[in-house]
Amino acid sequence: MTQEEIFERIKEAIVGILIRDGDKIDEDQIEKNSNLEDLNIDSFDRVEITIALEEEFGLDSGEIRDEEAVRWQKVEDIIQCISERKSFSNV
Repeated sequence: MTQEEIFERIKEAIVGILIRDGDKIDEDQIEKNSNLEDLNIDSFDRVEITIALEEEFGLDSGEIRDEEAVRWQKVEDIIQCISERKSFSNV
């Protein structure tokens, strides 16, 4: 899986959670360098995103620690987190 594929799956998870919370957002608004605060992602959203990504990428529950998720500033931080846990090829 490439970094771009990881990014696309992360975007889908973020959009799904934010729309469910009543926010209006489109995947096109999310870029790798998007700041999470600018996307109105709060601490509760981070927890939901963490759980969704653990499920999406086949990680063990709790593998992404809360302490790590609170340090995410940009979408690219989430991409890095997932990439570090999974050995995806860059093909």
